[in-house]
Amino acid sequence: MKTLESLRPKEILLARARELERILRSRDLTIETFADPLDEIQQAAELELAIETADRTSAKLAEIRLALDRLADGTYGICADCDEDIAPNRLRAVPWASRCIRCQEAFEAQSEMPDVEESDTHTSRKGLQDAA
Repeated sequence: MKTLESLRPKEILLARARELERILRSRDLTIETFADPLDEIQQAAELELAIETADRTSAKLAEIRLALDRLADGTYGICADCDEDIAPNRLRAVPWASRCIRCQEAFEAQSEMPDVEESDTHTSRKGLQDAA
């Protein structure tokens, strides 16, 4: 893809990875005990939110590392599902994208379906691993 050179995806991905690593290192997930049960409930809710946020941050960092791997092996900018080029505008918006917009929308629509067959679940899990 000729237009990817102007995007400098490696620098963008590395900067975002450093930022997410810094965020993860600075997270305080300590558990405190309080005499007041309401304070304990609030602390538990805050801890749960912090853990969920750390999980999302870790997942995003994994996606970025996979994008860096794709850069290294020459598959960056190629859809993992249909092998077509991912639009440069999409890569500008989501530099870690592993799918073109059409395949990403199909993937998300399939993920939202409640009754997924077992064979489709395997495919979805592989897709999640590819996205991460």
